[in-house]
Amino acid sequence: VVQGRQSERSCSVTTGVESKGVSFGASYTFSKTLDDSQYGGIVNLNAGTVQNNYNGRPDYGLSSINRANILNFNYVYDMPFFQKGGNAVVRKTLGGWELAGITSFQSGAPYSVTVPVDIAGIGVASSRADVIANPNLPSDQRTLSHWFNTAAFLPSSQMIPGLFGNSGRNILTGPGFQVWNVSLIKNMHFTEKTSLQFRAESFNTFNHPNFTG
Repeated sequence: VVQGRQSERSCSVTTGVESKGVSFGASYTFSKTLDDSQYGGIVNLNAGTVQNNYNGRPDYGLSSINRANILNFNYVYDMPFFQKGGNAVVRKTLGGWELAGITSFQSGAPYSVTVPVDIAGIGVASSRADVIANPNLPSDQRTLSHWFNTAAFLPSSQMIPGLFGNSGRNILTGPGFQVWNVSLIKNMHFTEKTSLQFRAESFNTFNHPNFTG
């Protein structure tokens, strides 16, 4: 059964400012994308295949590409130090530096909770788990090794053989994402036709780890 149900809502805001050697831009998007199928589906069948061919409703949920909040910044700062006055050598070597960067923040990716058992007996490697309580934890109680309420799901030994797990698809959201990419640039002009640029670039400047579900 190939499903084609999809819904998407989004709202975006973009702004920019440039003044006195500083240029700054920002964009923010709030969105929600729903569908009932995904590539590499939860039961490892073909793309577009739901878990239960006779009931596709439990598969309608957050799309795997859904990111509720996306915030991006871009900025350029022309450093004013040593640009005027003083020794010409000092101006040439210490003046004219530029700091630029792009910073991105995103909400985490949605994911499903599964058991590594063919509980329904349809010839697959895994099935969605049975949920019996709220699986979400308060943000201050989440750790990388305990991101959701594991007690909210039944172990496979307590699930009913021959039935699919009752949890929906992509009911939980994983850790968020952030990255800072920063460049330090120096432009040196020797003649009208001759110039040299020094550029030092760093990606994920603060070495912030980003984890998947």
